[in-house]
Amino acid sequence: LLFLLPDFTTSFGELKPAISKKKTDRTPTVLTPATVMFVWGVYGLFPLAGLIQFTCMPGPLPNLASSFQAPPTLTSLGKEGLPERIGDFQRIEFNQIDRVFGDPFGQQSQQWVYANGNLVIQASIDYPFDGFHDSTVCYAQVGWKINSAETVKTDSTGEFVFARMSRPLEGEAFLLFSQTDQDGKTYARLKDKTTGLKIADARNRLQALLHGPNPTPEPAASLPLIQVQLLARSMGSLTQNDQEQVSRFFHQLRDLCHTALKLPPHDGPG
Repeated sequence: LLFLLPDFTTSFGELKPAISKKKTDRTPTVLTPATVMFVWGVYGLFPLAGLIQFTCMPGPLPNLASSFQAPPTLTSLGKEGLPERIGDFQRIEFNQIDRVFGDPFGQQSQQWVYANGNLVIQASIDYPFDGFHDSTVCYAQVGWKINSAETVKTDSTGEFVFARMSRPLEGEAFLLFSQTDQDGKTYARLKDKTTGLKIADARNRLQALLHGPNPTPEPAASLPLIQVQLLARSMGSLTQNDQEQVSRFFHQLRDLCHTALKLPPHDGPG
């Protein structure tokens, strides 16, 4: 790299620099004693500020791990947590799944698979949820088409969501779910998916901000919520008889889960 230096001579002769030096008559700047004292004074402020910061620091730093609470866990029911047969359906599989925090399908799931001919049911308990959960949104995000969905309310069994879905290469499916709080109350909610309803929701929030909350607010749930969910699939078309079988299965499933988890008997929202 010496050849890059100006006026460097090699065996090939003298190499001239690409850029010539420009001569100037500018007089070099001379620092006065006052300027030097000012600069050293500024430099001296840095160690002084560091010393002050050090003396103002708190004592031992807190244990940050103690500030984070471990996620609540659900009692593991195991394979025998649900009976081998429910109605005409035979249990064929059990899985326990741990997911990442905030997973829309729930951080923990216990799943039992039952079959009756071509109709296969995946029954699951999903936990925990910090608010009402619409499972149709989750299934729509993984490729299922939500053909219809409604909240069904009955006096004897409490409310639940019933949805009809379809997916290419996987046939048709029924999806039933509800959430139960720690007091045994059941909830079933569907998110507003139309622009008109979203505008109405925004208007209601603005009115609540200006004029106070709605005098009949959403009932408060005792968190965290436990979700009981049933997914029934068939490669063929699902019939009215299939719907009745699946609905009976779901009600039995929810009662069994309440009993196994030692929750109060399910009831409608308080």
